[in-house]
Amino acid sequence: MPKRVDHDVRRREIADALLRVAAGRGLHAAGFREVAAEAGVSVRLVQYYFETKEQLLLFGLRRVGEQFGQRVAARLAASAPPPSPGAAGPDATGPDSTKPDSTKPGTTKPGTTKPDTTEPRDGDPAAPEQEPTSALTPAPEQEQEQEPTRDRLERILLATLPLDDESRPLYLVYNQYFALALTEPALAAQPYTSDVGALDAWLVDQLRACQARGQLAPTAVLADEATALLALTTGLGNAVLAGTRSPGDARRVLARHLDRLLGPSAGGARPAI
Repeated sequence: MPKRVDHDVRRREIADALLRVAAGRGLHAAGFREVAAEAGVSVRLVQYYFETKEQLLLFGLRRVGEQFGQRVAARLAASAPPPSPGAAGPDATGPDSTKPDSTKPGTTKPGTTKPDTTEPRDGDPAAPEQEPTSALTPAPEQEQEQEPTRDRLERILLATLPLDDESRPLYLVYNQYFALALTEPALAAQPYTSDVGALDAWLVDQLRACQARGQLAPTAVLADEATALLALTTGLGNAVLAGTRSPGDARRVLARHLDRLLGPSAGGARPAI
């Protein structure tokens, strides 16, 4: 029988291989052959999913945005309160537990068409790409009051900095895309700043809540304060990446800025990332 695969998973695996090559050797070195070797697949399979390097680069840019969004969303979830007893949701032992998980490869809901998961053959058309969604926009339940807003701001802004082995390659590749987009019209035309826009809007909402509690002057321009926070973290991130500032320096400078803007952390201890 033909090997069955999830085309979306395969596409993401190839794009993630591109990002790993770019993190280690630069986007300029990430050709089809290098990406195929990193992904452990044939060059022909890479070209099946991405006919041109431009298509591969554009999808890789999507993956960078998705991974940044997932990182930030995970920090938001970490500060969410535990679910209250009796909260709505299917019982793990109830009848809903037998339903297939539509998020898992190869599963379908009753009455729907089973997805085509066969391994592609030469000449087969590539499966259509699914539209990406931004994980930077918090889910409604993540907007509940869980921890002081000032601490939540610090937690999320720290998540955007290259302070560990997980975030450093991601930040490095994003900066490479940014530089490339300055001279590549196809990349510049992409909405690669949409996640930044979502974070900017979230910051404004959090600052508005601080203003309502009297932590921020009523004359403060929220959009400008959000822009200043983003500019600060961008500058700190680049400095850490270049080695001119340490991760500890970045944490300290960000904390002091938030202390001046909103007052010190309520708990005294700094939020972990």
